Amino acid sequence: VALAGNEVAMSVGGVLYMVPFGVAGAVTIRVAQARGAGEDQVLRPIVLAALGLVTGWLTIAALALTFLGPQIAGLIVDDPAVIAVAAQIFTIFALFQIMDGVQSSTLGALRGMSDTRWPALVSFIAYWVISLPLGWGLATWGGMGAPGIWAGFFLGLLFAAVALVLRFRARTRLPPTGG
Repeated sequence: VALAGNEVAMSVGGVLYMVPFGVAGAVTIRVAQARGAGEDQVLRPIVLAALGLVTGWLTIAALALTFLGPQIAGLIVDDPAVIAVAAQIFTIFALFQIMDGVQSSTLGALRGMSDTRWPALVSFIAYWVISLPLGWGLATWGGMGAPGIWAGFFLGLLFAAVALVLRFRARTRLPPTGG
């Protein structure tokens, strides 16, 4: 039942994530073009627009998953036990999606700036050091079951999103103007 509920959540999440995935690719290209043209002053507006689009889209999706979770799961499967687990996962998964959108868009921007080593380290820490052990702990010792895995991933992605946004801000700090 937990595996089936997870599959329902992954199926819905995969569809919802297509917008942030496309935006992350587009922001990589657009930032690389602006950087190559020496237009560093437009980097922040490019990324802010991408983050606004992604965050807006995923906030709407999060609200739908939170308040219509059982109905959405019911469109995919008819087993009440699976629907209940999927709806529980949706509640945490909704927040996870927002953080994933922020981190993937910012990661795309950093790739466009040829900044890959530090973001790779952040991703390693987020997934392997934070998400995996925390998810396992919340699922087993915390008694959360399948939603605990997603809660662990949410916390790892929260770390990655914050760390990558801070890195982008530091890398795009404009020099003071003389005067």
